[in-house]
Amino acid sequence: MLRRDLLTRTGIALAAGALGSSPGWSNGGAKEAPFNPASESGWEGVRSQFALSDEYIHMSAMLIASHPRPVRDAIEAHRRAIDQNPLMYVFENNRELQTLGRTAAARYLGLDASAIALTDSTTMGLALSYARSGDLDH
Repeated sequence: MLRRDLLTRTGIALAAGALGSSPGWSNGGAKEAPFNPASESGWEGVRSQFALSDEYIHMSAMLIASHPRPVRDAIEAHRRAIDQNPLMYVFENNRELQTLGRTAAARYLGLDASAIALTDSTTMGLALSYARSGDLDH
């Protein structure tokens, strides 16, 4: 697949996902029960975290995937706060959210958070990594 085709299809998929999550396309406003990980066990517990239709077998995780309930809840909380006051939300939360992201990534990788760099994209991160590893060869 050509890069341009991938970017085009990804953009279309993201737009479809955004439209699909709008109130007019939802499940009629039905409320989900709050997620309680202690009460969820086994595959059914994992499956219950996702709002996927049971009419299909979903195998698109390498392209675009549904979020589990805790992630959807976090996205919704951030979306509402950004809608209420975008500039103040960024000023008041950007540094803390970056620190939380670095800390989580460092914990996962077994590193100190100061070793984690945030970039705008995977492409930028890879370019920086490749450039840095090239410096070490000389």
